Amino acid sequence: MAAYTNDLRLKEIATGDESGTWGASTNTNLELIAESFSFGTEAITTNADTHASTIADGSTDEARSLYLKYTGTLDSACTITIGPNTISKLWFIENATSGSQNIIIKQGSGATVTIANGQVKAIYSDGAGSGGAMVDAFQDLSVPDLFIDDDLSLQSDAAVINFGADADVNLTHVADTGLLLNSSRQLQFGDSGTYIHQSADGVLDLVSDTELELNATTIDINGAVDISGNCLVSGEVQTANIGFTDGDNAMTIADGGAVTFPQTAVFSSGLSAGDSNITNVGDIALDSISADGSSISIASPVVINGTTPSLTIGDAGAEDTSLVFDGNAKDFYLGLDDSADKLVLGVGSSVGTNNILTLDDDSVVIGDGAAVDTSIVFDGNAQDFYIALDDSADDLLIGNGSTVGSNVAIGINASQVVQFNGAYTFPTSDGSANQVLQTNGSGALSFASASGTTINNNADNRLITGSGTANTLEGEANATFNGNTLALTAGAGNTGISLTDGSTNYGFIGGGNALKSGGSANDFSFRTDTGSIDFYTNGQNLRFAIESDGVINTSQLVRIGSGSTFENEACNIKKTGNNDDAVLALDSDTGDASFYRYIRFYKKNANESLAKLDYDASADTIGLAVESDERYKEIIGPAVGLDLISKLEPIKYTREDTGVTDGCGFGAQSYKQAFDDIGEYPRGVTVGSDTVKWELDYAPLVPNLVKAIQEQQEQIQVLQNEIQQLKGES
Repeated sequence: MAAYTNDLRLKEIATGDESGTWGASTNTNLELIAESFSFGTEAITTNADTHASTIADGSTDEARSLYLKYTGTLDSACTITIGPNTISKLWFIENATSGSQNIIIKQGSGATVTIANGQVKAIYSDGAGSGGAMVDAFQDLSVPDLFIDDDLSLQSDAAVINFGADADVNLTHVADTGLLLNSSRQLQFGDSGTYIHQSADGVLDLVSDTELELNATTIDINGAVDISGNCLVSGEVQTANIGFTDGDNAMTIADGGAVTFPQTAVFSSGLSAGDSNITNVGDIALDSISADGSSISIASPVVINGTTPSLTIGDAGAEDTSLVFDGNAKDFYLGLDDSADKLVLGVGSSVGTNNILTLDDDSVVIGDGAAVDTSIVFDGNAQDFYIALDDSADDLLIGNGSTVGSNVAIGINASQVVQFNGAYTFPTSDGSANQVLQTNGSGALSFASASGTTINNNADNRLITGSGTANTLEGEANATFNGNTLALTAGAGNTGISLTDGSTNYGFIGGGNALKSGGSANDFSFRTDTGSIDFYTNGQNLRFAIESDGVINTSQLVRIGSGSTFENEACNIKKTGNNDDAVLALDSDTGDASFYRYIRFYKKNANESLAKLDYDASADTIGLAVESDERYKEIIGPAVGLDLISKLEPIKYTREDTGVTDGCGFGAQSYKQAFDDIGEYPRGVTVGSDTVKWELDYAPLVPNLVKAIQEQQEQIQVLQNEIQQLKGES
């Protein structure tokens, strides 16, 4: 009988066996030998902690490959046992799994080799049976010359690189700190004349036989500096104090750059502070002050003495000059706009921006042409008044208070029309009783006796004509007529205009709404306050509304057609006619020539759809696609296959109630029983009752059918292998 006891698990034909067929076995062995020099890949079950790779006897197997790559997703380290434990073999093994986890390679109870994620190791097994061990083949590897095309990582926290035949120079990794050069060895640059080394304990020497340069924006030396030669400084010397040899300070420099002179300082060629400050606790006597474009800041009051003291800002040059008041939240300036020859008071610090008040030779201008209101406010003890420009209305206003547009007494618009919003009191000597003020058409006003028909409120609160007729226009005392407009004013909750035959109210305007019908029943209303059209029943309940944004809302179920049966659905549609007419037609004008989406399904309070109903012209199908994103699923195992399918009972049936004479499918009750028998949840079954019919959806069965086919294929493959083996042995 053939044996497979060699390290590659090749078939060893017994003496006298396989007469006439040994060639096929020999060819297989040659192929397996070639496989032992090949590349192979093997997947580990998701999140498995252990995995077994066993080289098959006399047949192809990934574990036989010289270079073996493991894949899969791990959430912890995985121990991989490569068997049989009697083989001795070399592998190059790569950890290509996802999840940043190690894999541990073992054979028996002996030593193991750990391979970090993303790394490759050369490993061999000793084949010692149950005590078999795995060995890192490159441990203590000696290489005459080594070329590395990319990164080199030393993973030990105490890794050492030795240099020289006797390792007299070495670099040691100090964990989380740096590299340590041993003893007083030198790190040389260019030649032996330039180097860094520790000449004694705690002493670091920077040595160069010509020049040593330190180039940096800032060089911070924390300690005393001993300079035995000359010190040449091309830039700044920043120090806390500069003094004489006897210890007296000539000047001190504080943090921030402020300079103090303890002694009297004389500047024979002038004093330039650049961009710094000059401070003094006493007086400073100056012939003149000049600035290079920067500001001069004086914290104390400035006193200008002399017989005729004056302060001149500017030097008659063609440029703006200003006095800026630098506030905490807002700045103001008083400046000369030299290009316009105007004196300007404004907000900010730039002359000509945000002008409040502008003076030229013969005028005073308030504002700067911006689209804002401007005003003069008279701040009184008990009452404030203002004269202002209402920029949005282009009106000149005189009013009470300080807010432009409030309590307006007089307004003048762009057409020179003057409007009096309060009472205008004429002198008591103007006109006569019952006279009116009239115009001659040329701008002149005069008092004259009233003539013609007038409208007024008589004693019984009705609108009448001047003749006294009491049956022309009816209204409350709040009805007014100004010669052009008839106004009917209703109080809160009252009707403005009502349409009635004396007993029934057919409609009215008022009460905060533009239009209502049906009297107090409020069956219909058009609202001016919301812009909606509302339909009511029984005077109270809102049933249907068209909102101002075009959205249609309903508070009840919707019935279209002659449908009369509801099972709590939101919409019921019923059609009469023949079978050629559709109950519901969906016309999608958004797809391309081959694909159209018609319906989406959502669950409560969700923004993303659970499923969609599409038409795919390329496949001539209407499909219901259900959300099935693997990223949001926690996979707990494979679906049930043959164990479930073998228990289902497909049937043929007839149904008199629906006219089915040759039906084919499942019974919902027996379908559920098949799931119950194997302890699985009966997906797709809607359980009924004595009065409610059971329902069944076949779609959830698809994964079980696919799994059953896969299991059958595995069984078929096993049978085919056994048949081939039996044929070979015969």
